[in-house]
Amino acid sequence: MKKIVSILNAIYLATAPALAIYLLSNGIQFNWILIAILFFLNIIVGNVPGSFKNRKNEFFWFLIILVLGFIGAIINTEIFYDNILFWHNLAGIVFFFIALINFTTYCNINVFIKTLYFIGGAAAVICIFQRAMLLITGAFFSNFFIPWLEVNRDIETLTENRVSAFFTEPAHLSIFLLPVFYLALNNKKFLLAVLYAAGILFSGSTTGFILLALLLLVFLGKMKIKKTTRLLLAVLLIFTCFIIFTYFPDVFFDNFDKLSSTDSDSKRLLGPLSYIQLFENYQIWFGVGLNQINGFLKMNGIIVTNDYGIVKNANYANSFLYMMLSYGIVGLFFYITYLIKTIRTHKSDIGFVIYAIGILASDQVLFNRNLLYVLTFLLFSSYLLTLNKKIE
Repeated sequence: MKKIVSILNAIYLATAPALAIYLLSNGIQFNWILIAILFFLNIIVGNVPGSFKNRKNEFFWFLIILVLGFIGAIINTEIFYDNILFWHNLAGIVFFFIALINFTTYCNINVFIKTLYFIGGAAAVICIFQRAMLLITGAFFSNFFIPWLEVNRDIETLTENRVSAFFTEPAHLSIFLLPVFYLALNNKKFLLAVLYAAGILFSGSTTGFILLALLLLVFLGKMKIKKTTRLLLAVLLIFTCFIIFTYFPDVFFDNFDKLSSTDSDSKRLLGPLSYIQLFENYQIWFGVGLNQINGFLKMNGIIVTNDYGIVKNANYANSFLYMMLSYGIVGLFFYITYLIKTIRTHKSDIGFVIYAIGILASDQVLFNRNLLYVLTFLLFSSYLLTLNKKIE
């Protein structure tokens, strides 16, 4: 029974970024139901005590976040604080840490890897198909979502040229594919790596484009491979780039254009840093609360809009900055401390470290399925690159 549960844990961890975008008909997150059922199975087979023993860093970080969350609620509640949102966020945090602490402790690594390869392959093929259709016909089929579940984002808000397979945006597709690409490279599955790389390029994600190049350089720099293997890899890469550049040149041009137009004021980078000038001293230390930026800005007479005057959700920043906005300097300190301890404790591979830092510094992946996915690669790093090892 324990082996079955470890397999289910592995499948969940590998599919969480794709499955966590859905809602049930009553608005409850489908992801929460999955975690609750799986956690119950882990309790039945006696997995829970061992997870607290093996994931002390994660459990300590969980306690810190709980304390900081209640401090933020207390110091801000009479000003602008949304208490209903606080309890909803708290539920999400609890489910996140259940998966991070328990499911990663008892996970069949072989099943995890095979699931990654399968889902990654499907996502890459669909993305390539979508981009090809867009370039050839000017439109593409976008609804590759599970039909009987509600997507936790209005599909109509997606622009017509943002292909993303069965994810809600290109950045999330790249977050999923990047470590799978690097994993395939390290396990010398070069044809699969080329497929994943093409999926990342065709998605048009700027973050994916940059990290794809960095991960390739890391692999070539650290791996001791035969000259024939290195030559084969170089030929595959050149051939792939030639095909894409010949038949789909816009894939490269779009990525370079987006890269050149990105500046430090972007909301993904340092744009929201300007909010801190509105903070009181105690808010600088303890923040304004998770996902409470919208209410805080409205209290200060600020409505965030895009270039077309449409009101946007201000609860967005890269994860480092968003941690500081939500939990202050204290929260950011413990966040960075946790990451450093994780990398040291699990001897995380440099490629997965670069991937994690790149995603955390460019996307809001705080206490959601994407942060769980990113941290999983730091925790499993030494196992993922040695296929004959398992965590069970």
